[in-house]
Amino acid sequence: MRKFRSLFVSIMLICILTTSVFLCACDKDDDQDWIKIHNYSSFSLKYSNYSTKINSVEDITTLCDENSSPIFKKDSYDRNIDIITTLNEYDEEFFMDKSLIVLFRLRNGFPFYVKDFEIIDQSFNITLARDLPKEPVAYPGVFISSICVYILEFDKEKVKDVTQINVQEILIQK
Repeated sequence: MRKFRSLFVSIMLICILTTSVFLCACDKDDDQDWIKIHNYSSFSLKYSNYSTKINSVEDITTLCDENSSPIFKKDSYDRNIDIITTLNEYDEEFFMDKSLIVLFRLRNGFPFYVKDFEIIDQSFNITLARDLPKEPVAYPGVFISSICVYILEFDKEKVKDVTQINVQEILIQK
């Protein structure tokens, strides 16, 4: 019974630590309310990293349709319901003058934040960053895989010519 209690307490502490790290890492800039970052632990994707531009509700329908989706695996709707529900919150009124850039990134640990981006010709170039601690830190050895979905909202006119999305991930030593 003592071993079970110790194991339970250890798991709870790891969960609390992991949750606090996720929350701190995702909330980098309060002024960027046009950037939404969501973490999902239940998922079934064709690719671990995927990016797309969404201009309409029809684009979301195509993305989330289990028969035609370029990202979601067939017959996995139940595992992806949280991600799909989040995407389906965008309605026709939103898409009248806005578009989305959506990034799916598999994470085994800590998420990255949006450091910067630029649009050059038809390319949307984005840098995702994670700050490394100044001092070495011993993290628990258990990391749960999650999908970090970055949803960036833009005026439709700003990203109208974008046909390619390039993602760079960097680690920043503080």
